[in-house]
Amino acid sequence: GTYHFEEDAIAGYTLGTPSPASVTIDASNAGTTVSVTCTNTKKPGIIKLTKTFVGGATTATFYLTDGVNYFKQDGTSVAPANKSQAAVSFTTSGQAQTWSDLPWGTYHFEEDAIAGYTLGTPNPASVTIDASNAGTTVSVTCTLSLIHISEPTRPY
Repeated sequence: GTYHFEEDAIAGYTLGTPSPASVTIDASNAGTTVSVTCTNTKKPGIIKLTKTFVGGATTATFYLTDGVNYFKQDGTSVAPANKSQAAVSFTTSGQAQTWSDLPWGTYHFEEDAIAGYTLGTPNPASVTIDASNAGTTVSVTCTLSLIHISEPTRPY
């Protein structure tokens, strides 16, 4: 007879392939072990960063890193020596940028400092991609604020 194996979905994974898996037991394989292999794959992660500016800043540059490599927006990694290839610029407040096809792991956003401004908060912004959020978009918002620098007191 022919038998079909159906699998329940597992959070963060695509169903095994082939799905459903089938096997036929007949005279040619009766009395032997018949194997069926289904392979589940991890769904990739997607991170969306929204940058807001307070106090007049108009640009910011970010890098996404896992602490070892940097990631371009298409999910490809580059070595630290090529970090500039992974730079993503924000030019307006409220602008969002997305990184996709990311493997599971913990990521951090690094931001280039801008003179007269504090780095965005949270800094560094961290996101973990795992079974609980793989295949969905994880959103992060960072705010860049003007540093108030007071005038030194001058003796008269």
